Amino acid sequence: MILVLSYGSFEQGTDPVIDWLLYYKADFLKITTKDLYRQDMDFSIDYLNKKLMVMGTDYFPKINSVWCRRFSEKTDFVRYNQWPYTQSIYELNREQDSFQDSLYDLLSEKKWLMNPRLGSINKINVQTCAHSIGLKTPETIVTNSREEVKAFHKRNGAVITKPIEFSGFFRAGSQTFATYTTTMDQQMIDQLPLNFSYSFFQQKVDAHYEVRSFYLDGEFYSSAAVFDSESRPADIKMNYSEDFLHWVNYQLPANIEDKLRELMKRVGLNTGSIDLLRSYTGEYYFLEVNPGGQYSAPSERNNLNVEKHIAEWLINNDK
Repeated sequence: MILVLSYGSFEQGTDPVIDWLLYYKADFLKITTKDLYRQDMDFSIDYLNKKLMVMGTDYFPKINSVWCRRFSEKTDFVRYNQWPYTQSIYELNREQDSFQDSLYDLLSEKKWLMNPRLGSINKINVQTCAHSIGLKTPETIVTNSREEVKAFHKRNGAVITKPIEFSGFFRAGSQTFATYTTTMDQQMIDQLPLNFSYSFFQQKVDAHYEVRSFYLDGEFYSSAAVFDSESRPADIKMNYSEDFLHWVNYQLPANIEDKLRELMKRVGLNTGSIDLLRSYTGEYYFLEVNPGGQYSAPSERNNLNVEKHIAEWLINNDK
């Protein structure tokens, strides 16, 4: 049996894989964090005797492969944004984190697609590891000093800034906000205060195009994002639907794939979405790997059938 741990609501990377599991008539069980709080669902876990009971059935001996994708929704029982209600939310979320951690240990001997404890991997550590393997990486600093940013900009010619950690959406009433990779020009740098909250700054590579590669247990499913204009935006997520952005199938050089396999092995990932840039001089720059990154857009545009390959991996490892 296959166990899927994911969102309770629609998730663009998970649901198409579920469709393929249904198509193949695979034996699977999907559990979400919201399921754990439902009043119409009975579940219990016996850690010492290794039992995972759901609606009266012990699924532990049936499960062979596990796919953990964005199994991270938090409880939202309390609607008041003031103490002690905010403290209760904090405590409930810590309870959930501890429970999920114990669940991962219980299932540790199963075949996992994505290490659940690496769902949010440190970008800086991975970049350092990639550099040590021989992959080119952009120059990077973390600083709280405007003068350091000025000097960094002078050395590298162009600079971008982005979150160190994954950043999701911010909601305020009917409005939704998100953070994106942003190019810092000289005027923006000059307007910074002398010191500010420490931030991540990186050399902006003069890229010919961007490569998005989905990695699945040694295999690569790659696409290149090519722009009609020579002016490439700092974050292509802002331009997914524009006519001047084209997705094409892409084959990475064998030596780059070999180094990426070694990188994934060292950081403990058997899947993830890898971002690279190819410069006008033909060099490849590793940017980051997102263990739970989205792959639907290039998969659909280039007929890569990533979701089908994920489903087949889960089925083949359900033994």
